[in-house]
Amino acid sequence: MSENIIKKDKPKAKKISHSKLNVYDSCAWKYYLTYEENHFIFTDNISSELGTVLHAVEEKIFNLIKENNPIPYQELVDFFQSANIPKRNKFDVNGGVFGLNILKEKYKEEFYKTDELGRSYYSKTSDYMEYGIHRLEDYFKDNPNIKPFEAEKYFSFTYRDYILSGFIDRIFYDTEKDIYIIEDIKTKGKPFKDEELTTPMQFVIYSMGLHECLDIPYEKIICRYNLPFLNITQDAGTKGFIKRGIEKLDKIIDKIESKEWKPNPSPLCYWCQYSQTNPDQPEEGKNLCPYYSLWTPDKKNKGVENKWEGMDQHAKILQKFLQKNGKIQVKKIVDDFDFDF
Repeated sequence: MSENIIKKDKPKAKKISHSKLNVYDSCAWKYYLTYEENHFIFTDNISSELGTVLHAVEEKIFNLIKENNPIPYQELVDFFQSANIPKRNKFDVNGGVFGLNILKEKYKEEFYKTDELGRSYYSKTSDYMEYGIHRLEDYFKDNPNIKPFEAEKYFSFTYRDYILSGFIDRIFYDTEKDIYIIEDIKTKGKPFKDEELTTPMQFVIYSMGLHECLDIPYEKIICRYNLPFLNITQDAGTKGFIKRGIEKLDKIIDKIESKEWKPNPSPLCYWCQYSQTNPDQPEEGKNLCPYYSLWTPDKKNKGVENKWEGMDQHAKILQKFLQKNGKIQVKKIVDDFDFDF
């Protein structure tokens, strides 16, 4: 099953991550624009920024428990509210952590807007500070056989011609069953659907990483999502998901190597940096994708701006798209675009 995996990185191996693979799996054209054409566009949103500060709090609690130290909950609540740690540079992995005091001002409307369940980020974070922050300690008390193993576990291994690397949120060890539990924290407002839990590629990669780094058999690894704002965990990966996931991984890599860039327009385009339906589309993301879905939350349009006709027709479709917009010099954009036929 893992005959393509080798222990040492090849000199010419390309780096790839779960997030990159996920981008290709969701839309090959988005992958092309981002990683082949190097249109790296990073935009902040309340979900990711809130997730960052929540992960920081949860990591602190995990490590305090692991080290048998008391947990200063009031200090952690204060941090959750008042954190202000900007990135020192683009390579700073510890910066970019901001608490509620900053986020609720930055995202005034979104912070108090209720979802379909009638909850807002305000109510979710209030509940977390009151009782959600205690969940991890309560879990260990209720399950004395479960021990904290490691938080933010880094892994790196080579598969085919690619270095796969990343960080696992946290790992638990069950002393009775002799199994390792990989857990990923999500700030979702509703549970994962059953079909999303069958073969989650994120956990396929994480399991491969743990297997390679610590030589742990796959049968001794289980995975789950932790959703603090819903006060639940969800098991992830049904029987045989590692085998299915590796087969899917091979297919994705094969398609990337054969340069298959067919778009996958869907309602998700509404939040994509390359889609004109995105009300917050950044300037640098405009005029690069003529294939986006026309769906919006207000108008459930199932159409697309343009249908994909293959890479050999892309220049013509893009030119018509730019002419329709009529706001930029068409020839310059088309000439600057590396079509990579």
